[in-house]
Amino acid sequence: MAHDGLFEEMDAAECVRLVKDHIIGRVGFVRDGRVLVIPVTYGTDGDQVLFRTSPSSVLGRLADGADVSFQVDEYDVETASGWSVLAHGRARSFEDGHADTPTPWAPGRRTQVIAIKLTHLAGRVVSRGTAN
Repeated sequence: MAHDGLFEEMDAAECVRLVKDHIIGRVGFVRDGRVLVIPVTYGTDGDQVLFRTSPSSVLGRLADGADVSFQVDEYDVETASGWSVLAHGRARSFEDGHADTPTPWAPGRRTQVIAIKLTHLAGRVVSRGTAN
């Protein structure tokens, strides 16, 4: 017989800690009537996520103040457990020349830094139940 699994909400402080402890996340947004979700390497600055992109890319067009979602998560196949943090915010161009962002994995020049001020954070820890 299976026991109920774990589904627990995280508080905002734990969500922020997990976002700051990782470097790969996903940016979600609507463009031309389609929902797009694109992985990025990122850094943080206070309550903002920062990533580098090309100004002419679909991510570069977020600099105009687009509403976006940002997600980071982790999953362990062996234990069938994991967590997820989802935040919403507004993207904008980040002009601070000393932005600390990881090198993007995507090829090409990535000279534009986009900042997403994280608001409305929600996080969950989940795991599958155990069998008897």
